[in-house]
Amino acid sequence: MRKTIVHISDLHFGRINKPLIQPLIDKIKAVKPDVIVISGDITMRARTKEFVAARDFLKSLDFPQIIVPGNHDIPLYNVYSRFFRSLNKFRHYITEDLEPAYRDDRIAIYGLNSARSFALVRGVVDMNQIRKICAEFDKLPQDVLRIVVTHHPFDLPDGFGAHNLQRKPDEAVKLLINSKVDLMLAGHTHKSLIDHVPKQANGRGYTPLVIQAGTSTSVRTRRESYYNSFNIISVDYPRMIIENVFWDRESCEFFSKRSREFQHSDKGWGVVGIN
Repeated sequence: MRKTIVHISDLHFGRINKPLIQPLIDKIKAVKPDVIVISGDITMRARTKEFVAARDFLKSLDFPQIIVPGNHDIPLYNVYSRFFRSLNKFRHYITEDLEPAYRDDRIAIYGLNSARSFALVRGVVDMNQIRKICAEFDKLPQDVLRIVVTHHPFDLPDGFGAHNLQRKPDEAVKLLINSKVDLMLAGHTHKSLIDHVPKQANGRGYTPLVIQAGTSTSVRTRRESYYNSFNIISVDYPRMIIENVFWDRESCEFFSKRSREFQHSDKGWGVVGIN
């Protein structure tokens, strides 16, 4: 049975591209995902009005959701709030659960909070968080897709600064690989990436994939040549298709720009088709 995941990220309510909001909602509703993953940075500056707008947007998407916070969801300028009430507004307006989980007969998704008050840009996931979800992954049947979601990525290709990554990610990734995690979903860089194999997988006999989503709604598009984007992940184990969907400003529509088809084996995921 096919399962579909929509992966959006870096919404940055407070600095959004307003004309694409309704088309994005319409596009996601047309996809009819089994679950939506939102990998952090819901707001621009963790202001109340930004969280309210983000909450209303997320409520318009009537599908199960896995939402983790990002570094922009922690107050920046109010020092007291940053260190003593860092994610209070996120908990109040978005979700109380900072490490959410979704499970059905085909996919298992675990979210991890990588946002910390003392880290302005980089993320932190401690080993207790990793061991906890690895214990859950180890209980699963082989044909259940294992997905971990963070805001900050565990690994990126050459050309990205180390400040984009989790701090000291190697040990965490090795444990995830040992538990045969399939996908590591993240945001933060505002750059789409659908077929990167983490360097920590070299020589370990199993190949997961690092999947990045660009910013879905923000004007802060950075390196993306096609501006705003999101991912659609379609799984019919042992096959999987990951599709980049981009916003075209001229037509005011979202369109599929590229996709990769993967096949699972005992060694992990390998590309079998490119479009």
